[in-house]
Formats: sequence, C-alpha cells, structure tokens
Amino acid sequence: MASHDSHPEIQKSEAHSQEIWEEDASLLRPSLPGQHHLSSRWTDFPKKNIFFWFSCLSNAVLIGVVAWLAVYKSRTTGDLDIKQTSPMGTVPDVPMRFRRAFGKDLSPYQGFPDDEKDRLWMEMYEKGIAIRITKDEYDQLINKTERVPIEGYEDDYLVGVDAFHQLHCLNEIRKGFYPRRFDSSMENPDGTVNFLNWLHIDHCIESLRQAIICHADSSVTTFHWLKTKIMEPELGTMHMCRDFSKVQEWTFSRTLGYSNKRLRVENGTVVDYSSWGENPEDIFADFVPEGWNHTVDEL
Repeated sequence: MASHDSHPEIQKSEAHSQEIWEEDASLLRPSLPGQHHLSSRWTDFPKKNIFFWFSCLSNAVLIGVVAWLAVYKSRTTGDLDIKQTSPMGTVPDVPMRFRRAFGKDLSPYQGFPDDEKDRLWMEMYEKGIAIRITKDEYDQLINKTERVPIEGYEDDYLVGVDAFHQLHCLNEIRKGFYPRRFDSSMENPDGTVNFLNWLHIDHCIESLRQAIICHADSSVTTFHWLKTKIMEPELGTMHMCRDFSKVQEWTFSRTLGYSNKRLRVENGTVVDYSSWGENPEDIFADFVPEGWNHTVDEL
C-alpha cells in the first residue's frame, strides 16, 4: 500500500499550500532591493508574522481611540476646567465635631420653635439668597445669570449661594411640622392636599437630596456597645468641614435688598414689569396635575 506521504495528489496539494503561505509571507514582510526569494527563516513562521502585524494594527486602533476620547473630553469639559461654579475662591477646611442631636447634646436650632429659634434659622441664610458679584467674577462662571435689577447696581450680576438656598429648604421642611405656627399646612378646607405647599416641600426635599449626594461627606460614624447590651451608632464624631463663617462673611457682604421678581435690567436701565401678566402664584396653580385629589388622610 502506498504511504500517505507518497501519494502524488497529496504531495501536489501540500506544495500548493506551501506556495500560498510563501506568497502571504512575502506580502507581510518588507521587500529588500533585489530580493525575490523567501529565506527559510521567513517561511518557517508566517503565522507569527500575521499575529505580529495584527497586534500592531490593534495597538494603533487603540491609540487612535484613546486620542479621540481625549480630544472629545477636552471639548466637552475643557470649559469647566477654565470656568468656575463659584466666584468665592478657596474656603479653608476646619475640624468640627458633629452634635449627636439627641439627649443633652442639642444645638440652639433644635426643639419646639420659638421666636429665638426662628430668628437663628433666618439669620443663618436669608442674606445669602440674593447677592451681587462683579463683571469680572461673572465672566469666570460657567452658569450665566442676569444683572442686578436695582438702581446703582446695574453693572453687577445677581446670584445666590446654593448653601443658603439649601438652608432655606431645610427651614421650610422644619416649618412644615408646625403648620399652625407658620401657616404652612398642606391641607385645603375641603380636606385635599394643597398642591402648591406640597410642591414646595417636594422641591426642597429633592434639592437637599442632590446636595447631600454632591458633597458626599465621607466622614465615618462609629459604633459603641452600650451598657444596655445594644450596639448604637456614635453620631457625635469629628468631620472636616468648610469654614461656614467664611462663606457667610463673603456672601453677606454682598447681600441685596432684592424681593421684586418683576424687575429686570434692559439696556442698562431697570425696567419694572409689576403691572404685566399674572401673579407668579397663579401661574404655579396651572401646574396642578390633572386629577390631583390627594387628601390629608394620605399624609
């Protein structure tokens, strides 16, 4: 019986395959002047050559993708690197021990409301809701705003510091627990929920949720084993906090007696639109969802 290797058709097929490999290898490697024949070194590993060039091509594509992403990021976020979200500058960090807010470790802001507590809450934020910044400070901001609609300040710009809006929101939620004192009830005379009052509280809760996530205090709370044989968190721990007194000092020095939202600076002049259009509260009334019929029994 003829051997497998000696069969003429098989030998012809193997010779043809060898020719194909040699042709592929000659295409993959650089040609040298006057070189027409493959050396045995190249014909021994044409597959390795293919893998080598495939690896080079893959790396080139990867480098291209990374370069494109870098350019894309610079185009989309580069402005944020130059611009600012606040003109305040650097605020120093200070160590502060949080109060446990239970038992005897209370703050002056806690407890049932009275005139003194209400005053402390208002003084904490009311001067920071509407303040003025200069044109140079405005030019550095990523968020744009309007000019101050008060005569004498038309060249300045109107902003508020969000920390004070957040404190306002927290105070509104506090007031919601004492509807008779602050006239903050969400109940209409017919027993349904007042949509506008509910909307304000809902807005405030969401604003505070976003602020907490944004600043994400990573200070840890510890745990203690009490004599009552129970594990409880120790909330009175040290934190590193921005110096709030510095924030208040910078902000309150720029406060404005601004309350009329119908004023706007146009062509350098304050224009009063108080006689134009609906009352803002009436406009919000149009936001009541169709079919809104929640009752106080659901609160």
